[in-house]
Amino acid sequence: SSIFTAAAEVCAQVDGLDLETAIEILQQLEGNIEATIAFLGKKEESAAPATKRSKRDPTDEPEQSKPSTNTVDVRNDDIIALDSPPSLKLLTWNIDGLCDSEDKLKARLGYVLEDIKTASPDIIMFQELTIFTIATLHPVLIRLGYSHPRFANSGLRCPYFTGLYSRYRLSVVDRYQFEAEARSNMMRDLFICAIAVPGWPVWHLAVGHLDSGKEVAATRVSQGKAVLQQMGGYEHVIFGGDTNLRVKEHSQLKPLMKSNGVNDAFELIGTADVKYTWDTNINDNLGFSGPRCRFDQLWLRNMSCAKMELVGTKRRVQGFPSDHFGVMVRVQKPDRVDA
Repeated sequence: SSIFTAAAEVCAQVDGLDLETAIEILQQLEGNIEATIAFLGKKEESAAPATKRSKRDPTDEPEQSKPSTNTVDVRNDDIIALDSPPSLKLLTWNIDGLCDSEDKLKARLGYVLEDIKTASPDIIMFQELTIFTIATLHPVLIRLGYSHPRFANSGLRCPYFTGLYSRYRLSVVDRYQFEAEARSNMMRDLFICAIAVPGWPVWHLAVGHLDSGKEVAATRVSQGKAVLQQMGGYEHVIFGGDTNLRVKEHSQLKPLMKSNGVNDAFELIGTADVKYTWDTNINDNLGFSGPRCRFDQLWLRNMSCAKMELVGTKRRVQGFPSDHFGVMVRVQKPDRVDA
C-alpha cells in the first residue's frame, strides 16, 4: 500500500538503503517503524569495509526498541552531551498532521522545522504525527541531533500517533491504552518513556492526546484521570500533550492532581501571554475566529521548570506551522537522586 511504501521510505532514509531493501526489512519486522529505524541505526559490532554493507539479520531487533522496565542503561555513545546539564528545554506540540493538502502540509512542516531549529529544545513531544509527517521531519531532526526517536504506535495500526524526539537516550516503558469509561474512539493513548540524562536521576516522559470535541467531555475527563493515575506510579515524570480540556473539565481533575502530587506547569510559571495555545483570534489556519483555549499542557510530578514560552507563533505564506502553538519550558534537574 502507499502508506507501507511511505513508511519504508522513512526507514530507508536512516541508513541510505534502496527502497526495495527497506520494504523487505519492514515486512520482516511486521511493519514496526520504530524497530526498523532502530535496527538500521544500530552500530556494527565490528567495522565493516566501507565499500560493502555487512549482512545483518533484520529479525534481530535491537534491545533499545523493546519496552523496558523503569530503568535505563546509560551508555556514553548514546548521548549527545556528556556533561550533566542543569536544565533541559522541553517542547510539546500538536503539529496538526491530519489537515491540508499534501503540498500545504509539507510547507507547514517546513515551518515546524524552522521553529524547532530556532527554539532548539532538547526533547520534543509530538502529537498528530503520521507516516507522511515523519517522512518529512525525521531526516532533518536526526541531523539536528535528535537521535533518539520513539513512537506511541510504532507500526501501521494507527493513521496518526504521538512521538518523542530527544537528544538523550529514551527507553519505552509503556504504551498505555485508555480503558472502560476512558476508552478512546479516536485512537488516542498515553505513551511513557524513561530518559537518561547524565548526572540526573532516571525520570519519565508521558506523551498523550486526549479525545476532541465537546460531546466527549466525560470521556476526556476520564482520560485525564487515567493520565494522573499513571503519573502517580513514577517518582519523576512530566506529562505533555494536547489535552483538549476545557476550564470546567480541568477543574474536575484538581483533586486527583493534588492527591498524586502533580502540578500544572502553567499554574506554576505561566503568564497571560502564553495562556492560549489554541487561539483562533491570532491563528487563522482553521479559517474562523473566536475560541481561545489552553488545550496544550504540561503536568509535573516531582519536577520543576522555568520560562514557559510558545513556539510556532509566526505566520508565513501558507499560514502558521499548526493550528496549535507549541509549549516549551526549561526543565530543572531534580534535586533528589533516586536510591
